[in-house]
Parts: sequence; C-alpha cells; structure tokens
Amino acid sequence: MKKIGAFIIMLLSVIFLTACSGQSQKTQRILFITGTTALPANAGRNTQVFFVIDNPLTDEDHLISARTDIAEKAEIRVGFEEFGKATSEPKNTVLVSGNGQVVFEKGGLHIQLVNLLQDLKDEDTFDLYLTFEKAGEVKVTVTVAVPTQP
Repeated sequence: MKKIGAFIIMLLSVIFLTACSGQSQKTQRILFITGTTALPANAGRNTQVFFVIDNPLTDEDHLISARTDIAEKAEIRVGFEEFGKATSEPKNTVLVSGNGQVVFEKGGLHIQLVNLLQDLKDEDTFDLYLTFEKAGEVKVTVTVAVPTQP
C-alpha cells in the first residue's frame, strides 16, 4: 500500500512540474502589424513599405530582418534629410518597446524593397515576412497604394 501511495505522489509531482515548466516556456508573442502599404514601382526599381507595429506586451522585442519573394532583398532603413536632399541608411534592428508602437512611414523608418522582380501597381498585394527577435517570423499582406496628396 505504501508503494502505491509513493507512486501516486511521485506521478502527481511529475505532472505538476511538467505543467509548470510548460507554462513558463509557452509565452505567447503577439505583435499587431497594421496599415501595410507599399508604393507602386516598376520591375528593376526599388520601393518602400510602410506599416505600424503595436506591442501590447510589457517586454520589448526587436525587428531584425524582412524578406519577400518579389524583390532581390528587403532592407530595414531609416530616412532623413541631408543637405536638403532626402536619403536613407540601413538599420540593423528596430526596438519595439513593451506597450509601445513603432510607425514605419515615408521619410522615416521603412522597409526598402531592392530591385523588384515584378511591377507593383495600385491595389496589387504581396507577402512580406518580418522577423522579430522574440516573436519570430510574422507574415503580413501588403497592399500597393498610390500616395494621396495632402
């Protein structure tokens, strides 16, 4: 009888420890990415992708890369003005603060699609894959839109 009782206690301990360790390892990483748009462009040219990342969690994450099948490469870039001319430079990572928001917009942060493999016309769509340090790879659908004048 003592052996059965000891076995049951051991079994319950294993189940409890397994359940506890499973909870700590299965932290869900959720980022919301909205407003995904790209500028129209012809094959062989470059274009930009814009969107908003919302992080409802308390801990930060980092956007570390982007990729797509419709361009030779996709780069995280930041735009700025130098000597009266708009330019941009590569950015290795983008911090997404806990409970924070990051806006990718014309003249600022954006994803540069380099050497398009196809034309992008108004209302076309394509997939963009954003890779985050903690959240992993997130697939978003981008809609091509002609910019509206203010």
